[in-house]
Amino acid sequence: MTIRSPALKELKEVKILVDQTPEMDTDGDTFSLAYFRRLRKDGILLIAKTGTRMQGVVFGTFSGKEQWADLIGIVVHSSHRQKGVGRALLQAFEREVKNHRARTIDLYSDPRQVVFFTKHGFKKGRSYVAMRMSLS
Repeated sequence: MTIRSPALKELKEVKILVDQTPEMDTDGDTFSLAYFRRLRKDGILLIAKTGTRMQGVVFGTFSGKEQWADLIGIVVHSSHRQKGVGRALLQAFEREVKNHRARTIDLYSDPRQVVFFTKHGFKKGRSYVAMRMSLS
């Protein structure tokens, strides 16, 4: 398995994987291709791949000046779960964050992902109610 930044031509595959993952609670308009292009340039966007098969993706933003990072999403294809892909993506995200001088990582987790993040050193913060309004 290789973890790396995706090529531009792989961004559509990233979007499909994210859109099809129930834990992300997205619809087709939540994360656009333009959003992933911007993250690839100005944020953190990493994929896990073996051969031509994309196993997972992690993405987020950071501010080196203010020393924080937001982990927006981590997705592992259902056929590759429980095989270390999520752990490897999270560790790669942490390395990237440290390279940008961030000292903390914040995230919002689907209840199904809490055990994963707790196991990897995250502590539960305040609870929020997720809400969404469509503007279309």
